[in-house]
Amino acid sequence: LVERYRARDLPVLLVDADPSGSGDVEIMPGVKHKAYGEDVLEASGQEKISLQQLKDLVVKTPHKIDTVAFFNPSRMDHGFVPEAVEPFCDQSSQIYPLIVVDVGVGPDPLIFPFLEQATLILVVTEPDILVISQTRKCLDRLQKLLFPSEMVHLILNKHNSKGPIQPDVIQTNLKRKVSVLI
Repeated sequence: LVERYRARDLPVLLVDADPSGSGDVEIMPGVKHKAYGEDVLEASGQEKISLQQLKDLVVKTPHKIDTVAFFNPSRMDHGFVPEAVEPFCDQSSQIYPLIVVDVGVGPDPLIFPFLEQATLILVVTEPDILVISQTRKCLDRLQKLLFPSEMVHLILNKHNSKGPIQPDVIQTNLKRKVSVLI
């Protein structure tokens, strides 16, 4: 899906919206965020993020995917209400026909507004029994929240072709196809 949009030169936004993450999107070459969505909202004292503020948050990558890090990985307390995220999502959807939201392995109420605006949800798992168990809970919760299964894609991180837990075992356990191996 992302490739089709990129091939047609349509803008794609990748939002790192995992409140417990550590800036995953910044491992991509050339990506370094100078500001975070939650900090901009807090500093401005607004419940709304302007179009210009959104554009200032965006980091363009050489891969034709724009990125935004919403949650500041150095903060432990994300002290605002989820409703404050909705204006960010509204502004984003005006610019980007495809918004990909990285939710990590556990949906948090802070990211529900992102999920409601998203075209694609990436759930990252690892070949580890505890992580797979948490991923199953995450997938079950997304299903209970009525997100269509075709919208949710599974990413297998830290894949080792010689490791004891292979993608077919994970796919059987989670009843979902692994879309990408990393």
